[in-house]
Amino acid sequence: MIKRSTNSIIKTLRLKFIAVVIIVSFVLLTSISALLCILSFNRSVDELSFSLNQALQRSTSAYIFPRQPENYYMLHQDEALAPFELNASHYGTNALPIPVAVYRISAGGVIDLVAQASQAVLSPQTLGTSIEEALNNTHDTGSLPHANLHFAKTYAYGSTYIAFAETSSLREWKRVAVMLVFGELVTLIFISVIVTLIANWLLLPTQRAWEEQRRFIADASHELKTPLTIILANISLITHHKDHTIQQEIQWINAIAHEVKRMEHLTGEMLRLAHVEESDKLVVTTLSLNELIEKELLQFEALAYEHHFTLECSSSEPINIQADEDKIQQCFATLLDNACKYVNEQGFVRVELKRDARRAQVYITNSGGDISEKDALHLFERFYRSDKSRGSSIEGFGLGLSIAREIVRKHRGTLQLYAYGKGETCFRVTLPLKQPVKKLFDDK
Repeated sequence: MIKRSTNSIIKTLRLKFIAVVIIVSFVLLTSISALLCILSFNRSVDELSFSLNQALQRSTSAYIFPRQPENYYMLHQDEALAPFELNASHYGTNALPIPVAVYRISAGGVIDLVAQASQAVLSPQTLGTSIEEALNNTHDTGSLPHANLHFAKTYAYGSTYIAFAETSSLREWKRVAVMLVFGELVTLIFISVIVTLIANWLLLPTQRAWEEQRRFIADASHELKTPLTIILANISLITHHKDHTIQQEIQWINAIAHEVKRMEHLTGEMLRLAHVEESDKLVVTTLSLNELIEKELLQFEALAYEHHFTLECSSSEPINIQADEDKIQQCFATLLDNACKYVNEQGFVRVELKRDARRAQVYITNSGGDISEKDALHLFERFYRSDKSRGSSIEGFGLGLSIAREIVRKHRGTLQLYAYGKGETCFRVTLPLKQPVKKLFDDK
């Protein structure tokens, strides 16, 4: 249930992130496309107005053919042709942005093409109707929808000059809009793919953290369930003998006390791990690593004597580090305790201290049984215990190495299972000789 809920939350976050980015991208792309379409339309309108006005200005001083040349009409005898066609033979060096046909209508009603000011002609089928509609229009500019034409007219030298241009030029923005829509769709698909990959990458640490939290809760529940079961069973046995004295039930009472202490130890370890993970600040002081290790080794001399193994420590030179004394001491105490738990009889626990220009290195090696490759992969996970340790009399909850690694990580160092096999196991702790002041010192 928890796993399904976690996966559902992750999936919902991923979909929301992707949806928000796509919606924002869509709005931005649509706004840009709309702006480009408006600019394209305004440009077409400006070019149309400019072409018509320029053609009219040129026509008032241009040479006027007394009658329209035959070659203009020969191009438009077929009624299937458009009413407005280009005539390339009359393109001038000062061609207008849009082809225009200019006609002069004299006071007597004679219609002449102003050739020098025209780059196109009207077909004979639409010429008369178009000129008549333009003359009857009360405005100086307008459109003729039936012929797909736009016109502008002026009066000069006793004649009326009318310039015609196709309105198809105003539809250029539609072609631009289609291209922009296609480009927008392609861009949105590309953004969707990229955003999905980024969402997966961004949410991966969150998913891992939730998975770790889920495992932590499950493992903690499992570890607490066993002592609680034993306690309840012992209480049940005691309540079945109500007439017995405390001395007669001391065996079950001691068992309950043992399990309570075990639970207390477990909750203490869990709180210690939570404190180490949540605390971002360290009380950093300069420490002698040699003295700290020797002090911790003294705590295990009695254990070494009792279980018949030797403690060894070697160092090439004095090593000083900057660290939180309490936390780093706890780290090495955990590692040494772990080494002493699993050392074999007549074996050894050896500590070696080394350093280079920037780092101090501590190697903690113990003889004893080998660690399998499977155990090596999961050794630092919370509550993880190998099958060998679970089947032995060695007590523990599998939290010690997790706490030690977190302490080392807070000091910008590393804790690794350096070597295993051949009857020996070695952990390597690497710590910087100096800690970043801004991040680690408490301003208080």
